[in-house]
Amino acid sequence: DGISRWLSLLQNAPDEPTILSPIVNTCFHFIYDTDMVLSRSAFTALKSIINTGAEQVHKSSKAGGDVKNGDTPWQKYMESYVVPMIRNGLSSRNAGHRRSFLLLMAELARQFRDHPSNHLHGDLYHLCSDENPDLDFFLSITHVQLHRRARAFKRLRETIRSGLIDAKHDDKMSENGQVNAYSITNVLLPIVIHPIYECATNNE
Repeated sequence: DGISRWLSLLQNAPDEPTILSPIVNTCFHFIYDTDMVLSRSAFTALKSIINTGAEQVHKSSKAGGDVKNGDTPWQKYMESYVVPMIRNGLSSRNAGHRRSFLLLMAELARQFRDHPSNHLHGDLYHLCSDENPDLDFFLSITHVQLHRRARAFKRLRETIRSGLIDAKHDDKMSENGQVNAYSITNVLLPIVIHPIYECATNNE
């Protein structure tokens, strides 16, 4: 079938991730679909692509590839193709669609938490909590209950006060373990401004 052919192509050219671009584009298209079955399937596929990309990037790192400068095919593909489309989705005015992209960003942070490239947003792993979902910023910010979303912003505020967020440098994440200015500008700001113009009541 079609999927088998794509997998065969990828196996025959493991260093050419651009082969996946038609599938990736299709997934990003259907994640916006109103049919929840299609949207969830697209989300699952994109999550698998993130995991595969991370596996390949880490494999290149162990093999001596220049991952710091992004000179490996899979890292270039993730940074220039997949990640920008995830960031664009964070600005969606549809809360359901935005939730999918927030969870994809969380997966990206988990998979690349030890990677030196700021463009892969591994520094945002500080806002994840695999042990306690209630403390996970990305899960709380997408929660249907208002007080859980408020808790997410409280967690973000506490993270800022703790010194884990560095708004001055774009290139220090791998050295000091902070969330850097690049992630603040391209990920966190688009997330936090939504409540400002989406709230319908003073209580919200």
